[in-house]
Amino acid sequence: MLSPLLTIDRVNITTTSTNECWDSIQLALKLGRVSKSAQAAYTLVQRDPTQTQAYHQHQLTLLQLGAEFAEEIENYHYAAYYWEQLTKQQPQNIDAWYGLGLARANLGNEHLPGAEIALIQALKLNPTKIKIRQNLTKVQSMLRG
Repeated sequence: MLSPLLTIDRVNITTTSTNECWDSIQLALKLGRVSKSAQAAYTLVQRDPTQTQAYHQHQLTLLQLGAEFAEEIENYHYAAYYWEQLTKQQPQNIDAWYGLGLARANLGNEHLPGAEIALIQALKLNPTKIKIRQNLTKVQSMLRG
């Protein structure tokens, strides 16, 4: 049996079955081989246009991972960018709006109005989430200054 890394490198996206390709693409993503995963997904959808929906979902996952990684390394400009892209693709995604609000808040005073807008949108989508309300209150008090 091959190691997962060798398996990923040996999969030929142009000749392997679609299901095996997606398994390999997902495994690459789980192992942190984001570029390999993205490249393989792109090649697969070029080969098989019926995979457009799965490819789109994969791209959304990549955006979320990018946002979460950027937050981890405290690069809030990139985090805000990725969360914003995700909100454009999935306007009902509460986590994306919440992440965008927090990332903008972490960028400083000039980004607080945008943070407030994003957190208000997250709260509209989930009015019972206390954490969203608490962070919105913080941002609004910072805006009033």
